[in-house]
Amino acid sequence: MTPETVLSPEEFVTRARHAGLSTRSLCKRAGISVSTFIRWQAGKTVLNLETYKRLIGAIHGAEAEVAGMRRRFSRIEKLVGAGGYAAHHD
Repeated sequence: MTPETVLSPEEFVTRARHAGLSTRSLCKRAGISVSTFIRWQAGKTVLNLETYKRLIGAIHGAEAEVAGMRRRFSRIEKLVGAGGYAAHHD
């Protein structure tokens, strides 16, 4: 995402789902009410910059957590594929 890219509510929902979050969980992480998000999604309100930044921070944090889990899982797969943990620690 480039600095000038603005995410739509639907893009937030999609990215949250890819990170394993519901809209409710995303809102909780961002510290905003679900009703605020839903009103924004329906075009009934405009988010202020601070609220938008909190949503961005929440989605980036969730995506970073997923990336970290994938890296850890990849290392575990390599250990198991190379004879397992016990083979390297006998």
